Amino acid sequence: MSPEAYKLIRNPCAPTEPKSETFAELKSLIKEHLCPKPSEAMKRYRFHQTRQTFTESVADYVARLKNLAYNCEFSNFKEALRDQLVCGLRSEDTRTEIFKEEKLTYDSAYTIAFASERAIHIHPVT
Repeated sequence: MSPEAYKLIRNPCAPTEPKSETFAELKSLIKEHLCPKPSEAMKRYRFHQTRQTFTESVADYVARLKNLAYNCEFSNFKEALRDQLVCGLRSEDTRTEIFKEEKLTYDSAYTIAFASERAIHIHPVT
């Protein structure tokens, strides 16, 4: 084994020696060292920075949010999704409609946003 390869194994084991670990433990340590899991804070940061793009439908935006939220480990997934859906919508008019809802849930926010988007596309400008 080359010195570089040994360092790759030795460093994640420190302060113990690689010979005191099982093959499965070494494999796990090296995997974590080479491909560390992103932190929960970083995942949540990405989620909270997400905004609906100009060409993105509400359905596509929500699908992207759900994908980002999957590993955020929110204690209330639907509440976090609702809040970011509302905050990240590109349409201020839609957000205003959503804010009129007294007991806003994720489902009601999505329904309002989706209906608002459809209304814009159905009624041509004359």
